[in-house]
Amino acid sequence: MYRKLMLAGAALGALAACGERAETSLFADGAVPERGHEPWIARSVLDGEPRMLTLALSDNLWIAYSTEDATLRSAWSAPAIYEGAVYDGAHGPQPHAPEARYVLTTDDDSWRLMEGSESVPAQVRYLGHKVRDGRIALNYRLTAPSGAFVDILEHPEAGGAGESATLERRFEITTNEGQLTPVLAVTLQSLKEQDSLATNAEWVDRQVRRLDTGYTVTGDLLLRKDGITSLSASFGEPKVSTVSESNVAAPAADERFAQAQSLMQSTGCYSCHAEDTKIIGPSYADVRERYEATRQNVSQLAGKIISGGAGVWGEVPMTAHPQLSQQDAESMMAYILQIADLPDEAEPEVAQATEEDFTPVAPPPEGYAQGFLVEFYEVGERLEQLPVLDADARPNDVVRVTHPSFALDPWTVNLESQRDMAGGKYIEATNFVARLSGQIHIPENGTYYFRMSPRNGTGQMRVAGTVLVDTDRSSSHGGEITLTAGWHPIEVEVLYYGAGESQALISASGPGLEQMDFLHGRYVVAPIGAEEKATAQGVQPFTVMPPATVPGDGIKLTAMHPAYDLSQARPDSFDKRIGAMDFLSDGRLVVSAWDGEGGVYILDGVTGDDPEAISVRQIAFGLAEPLGLKVVDDEIYVMQKQELTKLVDVDGDEIIDDYVTVSNDWAVTDNFHEFGFGLVHRDGKFYATLAAAVMAGGSIAENQGEGRGSVIEIDPETGEARRYAHGFRAPNGVGEGPDGALYVSDNEGNWLPASKIVRVEEGGFYGYRSIDWEADKDLKEDPPLIWLPHFEIGNSPTQMVVLEDGPYAGQLLHGDIHHGGYKRTAMDEVGGVAQGCVFRFAQGLESASHRLVKGPDGAIYAGQLGVGGNWGVPGLLTYGLQKMRYNGTPAFEMLSVRTMNEGLEIVFTEPLAAGTPLTAEDVTVTQWRYEPTVNYGGPKLDERELAVASVRLSGDRQRAYLTVPGIEAGHVVHLNLSRPPAGESGREIWSPEAFCTVNAVPTDRAFPDGLAASGGNVDTISGQADANDWQILFDGESLDGWRGYGREAVPGGWRVENGAITMAQTGTGDLITRETFEDFELLLDWRIAEGGNSGVFYHVTETEQGVWSFETAAEYQLLDDDAHPDGRIPSHRSGALYDMVVPAWSNARPIGEWNRTRIIVTDGRVEHWLNGRKLVEAPYRTGEWGAMVADSKFADMPHFARTGSGHIGLQDHGDRVWFRNIRIRPL
Repeated sequence: MYRKLMLAGAALGALAACGERAETSLFADGAVPERGHEPWIARSVLDGEPRMLTLALSDNLWIAYSTEDATLRSAWSAPAIYEGAVYDGAHGPQPHAPEARYVLTTDDDSWRLMEGSESVPAQVRYLGHKVRDGRIALNYRLTAPSGAFVDILEHPEAGGAGESATLERRFEITTNEGQLTPVLAVTLQSLKEQDSLATNAEWVDRQVRRLDTGYTVTGDLLLRKDGITSLSASFGEPKVSTVSESNVAAPAADERFAQAQSLMQSTGCYSCHAEDTKIIGPSYADVRERYEATRQNVSQLAGKIISGGAGVWGEVPMTAHPQLSQQDAESMMAYILQIADLPDEAEPEVAQATEEDFTPVAPPPEGYAQGFLVEFYEVGERLEQLPVLDADARPNDVVRVTHPSFALDPWTVNLESQRDMAGGKYIEATNFVARLSGQIHIPENGTYYFRMSPRNGTGQMRVAGTVLVDTDRSSSHGGEITLTAGWHPIEVEVLYYGAGESQALISASGPGLEQMDFLHGRYVVAPIGAEEKATAQGVQPFTVMPPATVPGDGIKLTAMHPAYDLSQARPDSFDKRIGAMDFLSDGRLVVSAWDGEGGVYILDGVTGDDPEAISVRQIAFGLAEPLGLKVVDDEIYVMQKQELTKLVDVDGDEIIDDYVTVSNDWAVTDNFHEFGFGLVHRDGKFYATLAAAVMAGGSIAENQGEGRGSVIEIDPETGEARRYAHGFRAPNGVGEGPDGALYVSDNEGNWLPASKIVRVEEGGFYGYRSIDWEADKDLKEDPPLIWLPHFEIGNSPTQMVVLEDGPYAGQLLHGDIHHGGYKRTAMDEVGGVAQGCVFRFAQGLESASHRLVKGPDGAIYAGQLGVGGNWGVPGLLTYGLQKMRYNGTPAFEMLSVRTMNEGLEIVFTEPLAAGTPLTAEDVTVTQWRYEPTVNYGGPKLDERELAVASVRLSGDRQRAYLTVPGIEAGHVVHLNLSRPPAGESGREIWSPEAFCTVNAVPTDRAFPDGLAASGGNVDTISGQADANDWQILFDGESLDGWRGYGREAVPGGWRVENGAITMAQTGTGDLITRETFEDFELLLDWRIAEGGNSGVFYHVTETEQGVWSFETAAEYQLLDDDAHPDGRIPSHRSGALYDMVVPAWSNARPIGEWNRTRIIVTDGRVEHWLNGRKLVEAPYRTGEWGAMVADSKFADMPHFARTGSGHIGLQDHGDRVWFRNIRIRPL
């Protein structure tokens, strides 16, 4: 409020005495009152205003200032309500004061200046605050239009006791250019008495009113130019009342809804859902459209809130919320479905079924009745993959599921509640297998798509004997099969583990079925009386098979990279969520905490080896979500949510005394998502990023502050911040690359179909168009360095650091707040355009990697944090601080992938093992593109597999050149070494996938000359082997060099077909090499008929009559693991050292595809490899070998593995099998 003060000297004198009364200063005795909260000084949003400073001066006096205009906004008695992501995990809410206040004002024009006798407006600049001897002083500057300014320190303090509260404000002018007189517009309410206000300064226009809330005084106070100006007020009861609309939920329909809204905010529901917009999960409007507002749906959907899972709304799993009670989850679900009269008790209710619900789609076969047969088997321990139930396992319970009241959308087998409803016994078991079986009616010939998604578990679906879903092997929850009209067997097995509701979501679509029709009793029948079968008590016998998926191959890695040692960089007692960090020159680590306290800490000893020897000292507190920190010349700078602040220790004790505002020169609102990230310092400037405002749930906020979604450049000398680049949504990672450029990570959302990392060019635009639509709608988006396909290799990328270690020097490493671990990027440039390939690199951290910094000891330090929803890694800690130090242990992996004129170049970290093939059959290349839209996230568009025409190797075997026609600019190319080679060190590949962003296809990168070409379909690896080391055992044309076991001739059943050895007629005996071998490395390809069994023997010896070859030699097992009965025995599966050692993985190719086997026998050890993975490593004829034999079926075979030399044998086990590319290298 502007006032023109033309004051006559007489008037000044007359008014000076008004309101003055003698009172002892609260500062007089030096005693500091006990503060009302920890921290008692706090920067945050408050009551809808973004740049607030809240002071808990005592247990009955809290005050809040706006740092934008140095105005006292509010005073109250009860504690402030600290809500929001950093405080309680809730997305959307922000802190607010209680409704009842002593003082409440929104006047943002509280300061003016008297320049001579004229009142002029004052430009207010907040300079920070100082902490001395337990008290605070606010520092601000008032500048007149003439440029003259005055600096003021304001010292607020509290007094009073019990119901009484007194506030004293002391103003000290520290600089006064031009002899200005500061004028403060005062509004003080809730005063106890008319004379409850005292000052030693002069008033102008002082007015006193008596209201229901107490006495209110307004007026202009002229601060003293010399000495201290004191203003004190004694309050009565806090009766001033208002609530900021931007910080509370909309009025609830009743008290039950109010509770539900509070639960949803604190649980983090709005991080994934919004009212009308699909974010990560469906909108609540979509949920209401799909689900009828019934008590049954409330109960069952509440179970999904608790247990989580995927399958109804897509592949992205819903986070489990096991901390919620069923009643709380039902309260939330009732609010979502808008059921206001939900009863308190959560008793199951069965819906009334209509006649149509029970009408079968076709007459059941004789002896069958409607419904699935469901058998429950208790397994006791928590398992991570579906076990194989032993033949003598008996179900603990059996029920028939027929009632359509169980139907959700899609149909849900609720495997706990339905057992009760169906009359079955309730199993007090957390971990169990449910087996659903029956016959499904297919209305007409055609191709059908089936979908099965286990919730809180893993499982498999078979239709007509074909496995369509296997969540142990793949993230896919659906599959197609061609069926004829009629009845076909369907079987679903699901393992459930942990707490929460146990369900399987089953649906089908195809000719004669509605889209994704849901399989209830109308479609499925099971034998009559089957549910009466005998049951058992207790845990049932089962066998756990080797895992089907290898970490890093289509799924996350599970361990730290072998080239790095991971260790703690914190003592156990330090449990702060790390917002940012950097090192002092003496090797100590400075970290800021992303929590309600907003503290800064110095950790001494992090470079040592004993985490418990690390000392921690808090040096600062009260910062607002400090997500950036930089040490420059041992001075600490922190990027708060709305300010860049310098932390200054004045007296040398390292406790921060001055919190100096360097810059707040950018627009802010009260939106919870307006984070400030950083920091980078170069060439005397700071670089930070500003997140866009979004609604709880992730949808676009209408109120966007100017300049949000930007990289800003801050001049610390002037405080000026200018936009350096823009078009970002949630750029929670900024760092320098090896080329000195800025790199920024951004998170999936609106206008971001996937997360990405960009190389920032000054003036660049990076795609987010919702800050200023009119200005940005037609801008061309600069392409990213890399796209990070969602859930495959990224969810929420964070800070990056340049690797300096070993072969990875010069590459980027970045973390991820939800996908976890580290990802490594090899950068490339084509025609001046940056692009790169990203690889899975490491996991195994204690929490989600948030900030990375290189330490003085060369280690990489990872500051970690996690909160609810998708701002953390489920199952990990919510805090962490670790370091990874390079140990020099080589890892075999793709170091880089580049686009070439003809395709792709792969550079490996070491040469491929001698003789190890890499052919076009071993590589899968897929291409797609993204299209940013206003929708949250986005699908892969134009996805297709590209044919690999050829693979050729460099002379040193460390580079592979893939001829791949059809690679297009503006696409992501996914490269998967689906049958990876081994390195010359004998190591298997760390991760066989690369995700390459192709912004430009080069025209000047030809493949080099002199590459080794691979052969054709027969003996496909001949062009990649060294003839001096390897002996070809099969040339693709004849059986020269082979004979029958115990005979000179080749058995009649063995022949050569299409370049492969095959056994066309069984029962004629095993095939062996004519030569014998001692230590060796053997390579061969094989495939087997459906349901088949065979093997490869080594060190076969021929003894007296009546002894079979398998009785003399160890066997590498070949098997159709899924169809052959031996597949239920772990040590009989493909790749096993038969009946002796279980393979590490179940990675045989599907029937009809070629598998690649590698066997190494040397120095008393044997290794079995299958499709690029080491399955077995065991002693051979030394050490524990005798015990291994004694525990096997060979224990009573006196000739078994008696010599270290013998033939290689191919087994006739009575099933069709094919072999090719057979070669051996003596060792």
